Parts: sequence; C-alpha cells; structure tokens
Amino acid sequence: MTHIVDHSQQTTTRTIHYVVADSSYRGTVPVDKVQTITWAVSTDEVTGQGVATAQNLYAMQTTPALAGYTPNVSEVPQKNYGAVSVADLPAAGSNDVTVTYTAAKQAATVEYVDDDHDGAIVGTPTTLTGTTNGTANWDTANQIPANYALAKGQAASGIYTFTVEPHQLIQIHLVHQLATGTATTTRTITYVMANGDQSKTPSPVVETMNWKTVVDKVTGISYAAPLNNYAAVPNPVITGYTPHSTVKQLTEGPMLTSQLSKLNMNVTVLYTADKQTVAITYVNTKTNQPIKTIVVTGKTDDPIVVPDLPGYTLDRSGDPTSFEPGLTKFNVPATPNEGSGNTGGGSDNTGTGTTTTPGDPDTGTTPDNPGGTTTPGNPDTTTTPGEPGTAIIPDNPDVVTTVDNTGTAVAPETPATSQSEGQGVAAGSQTSGGNVQTESTAKGFATADVSTEQVPAQAGLAVTTSTTAKTSGQVNDSKTNSGKLPQTNERNDQAAGLSLLGLVTGMLSLFGVKRRKHDNG
Repeated sequence: MTHIVDHSQQTTTRTIHYVVADSSYRGTVPVDKVQTITWAVSTDEVTGQGVATAQNLYAMQTTPALAGYTPNVSEVPQKNYGAVSVADLPAAGSNDVTVTYTAAKQAATVEYVDDDHDGAIVGTPTTLTGTTNGTANWDTANQIPANYALAKGQAASGIYTFTVEPHQLIQIHLVHQLATGTATTTRTITYVMANGDQSKTPSPVVETMNWKTVVDKVTGISYAAPLNNYAAVPNPVITGYTPHSTVKQLTEGPMLTSQLSKLNMNVTVLYTADKQTVAITYVNTKTNQPIKTIVVTGKTDDPIVVPDLPGYTLDRSGDPTSFEPGLTKFNVPATPNEGSGNTGGGSDNTGTGTTTTPGDPDTGTTPDNPGGTTTPGNPDTTTTPGEPGTAIIPDNPDVVTTVDNTGTAVAPETPATSQSEGQGVAAGSQTSGGNVQTESTAKGFATADVSTEQVPAQAGLAVTTSTTAKTSGQVNDSKTNSGKLPQTNERNDQAAGLSLLGLVTGMLSLFGVKRRKHDNG
C-alpha cells in the first residue's frame, strides 16, 4: 500500500533595498528590487511531510550607480536553493538584502586667473578635499601671486560644497596691481624776428600739459592719460611786424608713457617787418616854402636815410631815425648854401623860376625876373642858370619822388605834375639809390623832363644828372656838366656888349650932328 502524495506550489521572495546614507542627499534613490522563487511541493498525506523543490533561483543583481555615492556592494549575488523540506523553506524576509550608498570622496582645485590677461592661470593652484555634498573652507590669504590683487567682486575666502562633478574648480579672479603717478610735458613757443628791431622779440611762452601715469606692476608697462591740453596761444601783437604762423590748441588721448617725449615740443613763430612808406618834404628855411617831396620806402625799424639836397644844408636833428608804423611824412629844414643861388622861393633857382624866350638878340629881352631862366638869342636853346660848374635842377614841391631805402627807386603810381601859367618849372629829384623819374608841365612854355640816374654823393653813392628841355613845336637838348659855364651867362654877356656899343655910337652920332650944324651955321 502506498502513501498518497499531494503536489502543490509555494513561492518565496528576496527584496533588495537601496538606501543613501546622506541626510543632505536630495536625489533619487534606486527602487527596491523584489525577486521570487517558485517551489514545487510534494506532501505525503500519511506522514504529513513534504519536499519543496525550487523551480528557479534568486538571480544576481547589479547595484545601480548613484553619482557621487558609493554602494557598499557592487552587486547582490544569486542564490540557488535546490530541494528542501517544506519545513526549511526560507522564511519571509530572510533573504532580503540592503544596499547602502555613502558619499564618495571629492576634490576641488583652487586656481587663480588673470582677468587682465584673458583669464590666464597664474600662481600655484591648491586642492580642497571632501565628500559629495560635503563642504570645505577656502582662503586666498598668502595665496595671491605677487603684484596681483583680487578683482572687483571677488571674495577673499569662502565655503565650497562639493558636487558630483568629475573636475571641480574654484576660480579666484585677479587683476594687475597698478602704481599711479604724474608726468608733465611742455610746448615752448619761441618768437623769431627775421629782420627789424630784435629787442622787440617777445619772450618765449611755455605751456604745460599734465598727465596721470599708471604703471602695470605685472607687465611693467606704463600708460599716461592727459589732464589738460595745450591751449591755443594768440601771437603777441608787434606793431609794424607780421607773424607767419599761428599756435593752435593741441589735444591728446591716453598713450604709453614712453611716448610722452614727442609731446615736448618746440614751436617757432616767425615775424617779418612790414613795408613802410614815408614822404619827406624839404622846406626852405629862408622862405618856409617846400622845395620838393620824395617818398622813401623801407621796413619797420630800418634806418631812414634822408638824401642830401644839392645847394642846401639840411638840418637832420629832428629827423626820425627809422621807419615806424604811423610815420607817413615829415619835413626836413633845408638852408640855402652861400653862392648857390638858392635864395628865392621854394625852388632851387635864385628867381621865381619864370622862363622867358627873347626874340631878337639885338633888341634884348628883359626877363620877368632877373634871377629866372632865360633863353636869349637862339630860341632853340634853353639853359638853367645856377652856380658855374654845377648842374642845377629846379624843384617843384608838387613833384613826388619815390625812393626805396633799400637802394631801389620805386616810381610813384601817378606822377605828380606841376602846372603854372606863364612859367616853366623843371622838376628835379634825388634818391638814395636806383632810378627815379618825375614830370612837370608848364602850359605854353618849356617843359624839362629830368631823369636822375644816380643820387648825390651820400653813403658812398655818386650822382649824374641829365636834363632834356622841350618847347612847343621844337625840341632842343641841353646838357649841363661840371666845369662848363652855362650858355645863358655867355649869351647875356654878348647882349650886354651890343647894347653898350649901340649906346655909345648913338651918343657920338648925336654929338657929330650938332657940331656939323654948328659949323655950318
């Protein structure tokens, strides 16, 4: 007789629990894993004993990774039971496994970066150690490289909390230390007189530009920023002189301190003397009448040379000595020399300058003024009486002669013309150099064109004069040279001799007639 065996199934489980041993952990914890084994149970109904045979097993379970944390086991091994009595089946929970995660070790590097050099790493890095979600203190004391300073907003110390990142980094931002200072540059303006009175040269002007300098103590490079600029400097006014440049404002921006030397500047302003024109009138001290007027030109502060006037002694004691702005004219007293014939009015002649033309030399002509200019005998000849051996050129106070005091005569823009009814006036002139031409016209009478090729002896100059006399309808040349008597004196002597001879003859004739009548009677 056999026992009846009852066949049935049972199951058992194994739970794998996952826990994180970190109260600060805020992440996700792996879900528990439950494993099940199915058992085939055979039970003897007579004896009540049974046998359970496992139909599977508890499989090996790999522990899930949790960043920044380390499990106590990397895996839960498999478990295989085989056949066991029903009484030995694993009790519930007896095979449960708990996997515990603990914070992993962490490290962070503290490095210093140069914000003034595109974040370049400087100095020596340091390392902080701890565990995930743990903290560590950091401090820059005695860690900052030389000549650096903490950047704006950068803390000097702090607490670092480690993370699960593989390369944790703490960057301390630094900037270069700067040393400030000052510098100056100057612009010197020098005034130069190209000519004229050097004592009028203005004093130099020195301008200063102030700079703030900054030296980068890491690189050693120095920069400068301007605090002001070079202002425009008006040229000093020197009456009678013209400056030929202006000094303008100069503004500069920041630059390397080594470049400041180019801002130490020297500027030169050149002045030249202006041209001046002065009319000089010779005034006869005997008649207080003008003799002639000349115009001299020169530069401001150049000496004025008053040319000599033949036949006259000049009083130069009151003459201006140099050309000055505003000086346009002045008079020079001229006293006629003894025997010069210059004792009349304003002209160089001894008379009034009246010109007469006698008809028949036998009849004689009485000039309007015995001291004037006469043309006896030959009407084609005009002579200018004066001191024997000296060429005398009558002057006209209306005639203006332009003289360049540098030695060049300048013709006036409009030649002065003297006109007088019934009188012929010859115009004469003197210069300090060069050629001068003047013109004088007498209506209906002779006109003398005078060209002064050289001035009278003065300051090493010699004079040679030539005159050309013109009469209406005819032209005759008369040249007067030193050592030749004027023709006028010779013809006057002949006329005087003829007149005396005629008078004596007439008296003898009358006497003879009377005697003849007396004898006849």
